Amino acid sequence: MRPIMQTIRIAVSFVLLCAATATAAADPISATIPTAAYQDLRWRMIGPFRGGRTRAVSGVASQPSVF
Repeated sequence: MRPIMQTIRIAVSFVLLCAATATAAADPISATIPTAAYQDLRWRMIGPFRGGRTRAVSGVASQPSVF
């Protein structure tokens, strides 16, 4: 590959990376969602129902059915 083409590709990649980072940092939607919006959500088992291994478990000591 010619050195000028490689330099252009690196420069374009850098600009796109900076633009993506700036867009993610300026996302106002994720900062304005109220916590009450999540109150009606409930956990449910979606699978797999048989198979797989559990490597770790975490729970809430004051709520024995929450893990």
